Amino acid sequence: MAMLANPKPVRSVTQWDIDGHLVRLHIGLEDPYDLIADLEVGFAHFNRLRR
Repeated sequence: MAMLANPKPVRSVTQWDIDGHLVRLHIGLEDPYDLIADLEVGFAHFNRLRR
């Protein structure tokens, strides 16, 4: 599962100085190399759509 997150309002110990959101990945116990390969494919597709 992937979801947008904005950590700025919920930080209590340190400040979040970056504007915007981040993508939080809930990935479980999959093989790290499989995850990296999946992310590379996903980001390549995303970048093609942005052009």
